[in-house]
Amino acid sequence: MKKLFLYMFLGLLVCNTSFTKEIKISHKDENSISITRSIWSEAPMFEIAGKHCAQYKKYGFTFGVFNKKGVPDDRGKPTRLYHCSKKYLAKSPLTGDDNIHWSNHESYSNVVEKTKKKKKVVKKEKIKKQKEIVKTEVESGGAKVKLQCKGILERLEGDSIYLNFDEKTIEVIQGSGGNKLSFKVKRFDETWIISHLRSLLKGDTSYDTHISDWNVWDTPEHKYHLYQIQIDRIEGLMNIMVSKKPYKKGKTDYKLEPQRPWGMTCEKYGILNKKF
Repeated sequence: MKKLFLYMFLGLLVCNTSFTKEIKISHKDENSISITRSIWSEAPMFEIAGKHCAQYKKYGFTFGVFNKKGVPDDRGKPTRLYHCSKKYLAKSPLTGDDNIHWSNHESYSNVVEKTKKKKKVVKKEKIKKQKEIVKTEVESGGAKVKLQCKGILERLEGDSIYLNFDEKTIEVIQGSGGNKLSFKVKRFDETWIISHLRSLLKGDTSYDTHISDWNVWDTPEHKYHLYQIQIDRIEGLMNIMVSKKPYKKGKTDYKLEPQRPWGMTCEKYGILNKKF
């Protein structure tokens, strides 16, 4: 139950901070415009800056992810500074840093496109490395990989969830609750490891492991739902998926939702120290 309250609190916190901050302009002239930061999205700020600079036949530019160089608002709080220029600004006119964050100049679009291509190349190389790791694991006799995973709740409570997996089985060990479960592997490749769905109640399945403490594992309301383990090997994330509806005899198609909306970050532990 405490997990449910935590998720509700975090959700309300995000919603409240997202809508309480109205975008305002504290200063504007032909060379710049200062705008309060938008927590939810910067798109409206970009649009305002672009239209303002266009009045003077100029393009808008802003530098740095956390830019607080603008004229303070009426409450003395910092704002984001946008420059207006007819020429492309590769560096900040104030600091000289090469850290452009946004511009509506066509040259910036080319820079963004090159960055995207570079990221694709890096991702392909990462996938290639993961394939080599999988190949090594298979050749070494399928030795179990050991992971230590933590989500928001685990970090707050100083707890962890441990996973041991190979091509056939995923073992889940919950540090604080003493829950130990095993899942049969449905998919095992260089990008994903996904288990079959299973019930966690004693006597419901052929598994010899079941939940001993539901209050630590999940809300008791989910006792009759099915669970699945998903491991994203590329991003280093793990999530426990739960069926939206309880188990029903004869039903095979279940819609799933994450038990933890933000998932858990994982890292290897033990003797081996290679990526999983």
